[in-house]
Amino acid sequence: MNQESKRRTIGYARVAAADDRSLDRQAQALGEVDLLFAETAAGTATAARPELERLLGQLREGDVVRTFSADRLARSPRALLDVVERIEASGARLEIVDMPDADLCTAAAQQQLALLASFASAELPFGPR
Repeated sequence: MNQESKRRTIGYARVAAADDRSLDRQAQALGEVDLLFAETAAGTATAARPELERLLGQLREGDVVRTFSADRLARSPRALLDVVERIEASGARLEIVDMPDADLCTAAAQQQLALLASFASAELPFGPR
């Protein structure tokens, strides 16, 4: 079996509050995926998100992790970069739907992700819009 036939696209969707419509919209935006992990959890503590942990634990070389936006993975720069590092360490790669042209393996893209996460963490005290 060649590497391309083993490659899986794995989706991850997360909402902070129970809102099935928002989860449904995220899942639809992810397009066709082989596996979908979805949960309702705050984005501040990665350890408190069992579906994300399950996803990261199942990754294998060649997989693609697809999420709608960077803040679905984490709301702080350090937590986001930790998740990205875990994805890359498994030999998988990350796709972010609202950043379609980004090569997330570059240092510049990782700086952009950290900046986006810092904006997302600044929104936390204000709660959902």
